[in-house]
Amino acid sequence: YQMYNMQLFQNGRTLELGAGLGLNGILAWKSTSSPNSEVCITDGDSDSLVHLRENVERNRIADGDGNNNAGKVSCHQLIWGKDSSIKFLDNVANNQRYDVILASDIIYSPVIVQPLWETVETLLKKPRSDDEEGGVFIMSYARRKVDVSIGMVLEKAVEYGFVYKLVKEDEEDGIWVYTFRFREEKRP
Repeated sequence: YQMYNMQLFQNGRTLELGAGLGLNGILAWKSTSSPNSEVCITDGDSDSLVHLRENVERNRIADGDGNNNAGKVSCHQLIWGKDSSIKFLDNVANNQRYDVILASDIIYSPVIVQPLWETVETLLKKPRSDDEEGGVFIMSYARRKVDVSIGMVLEKAVEYGFVYKLVKEDEEDGIWVYTFRFREEKRP
């Protein structure tokens, strides 16, 4: 899918989940123009991380040592779930949650849905006041011949305190793009 809105990546912290070869994370990194922006590209598979890191390095070299964009980029292993996400938050993210989390074509089994939402809930920036939205999770869902539906994913999102919006739909190719934000809670 095309990047949702390149402005999202300008000054914040972005995390890509299940990056594979890292296309979306690299595009997010390439779109940054601020030294304060950071993109962290992750995958749970150690073999994928080898290729992911090579792709990031190739793009770094293509820009030259000066790197035309001023943002930082890093690659790390992240196994989804509450405990591993808390460790990631402490050890990799310096206890700073992410403004944007990206994921593309990551739903392939029912057993990953809950760990996915545990991870997003742990790592996505929460609103601090009534006038702040907090972070956004942007996920593309691709129709596959597997035993997990987008309905299961959306149900679990609501269960974990998120609201969602369908922002792009391609019924012919079987691709849907959703945004998720923490549900607003009434404050006294």
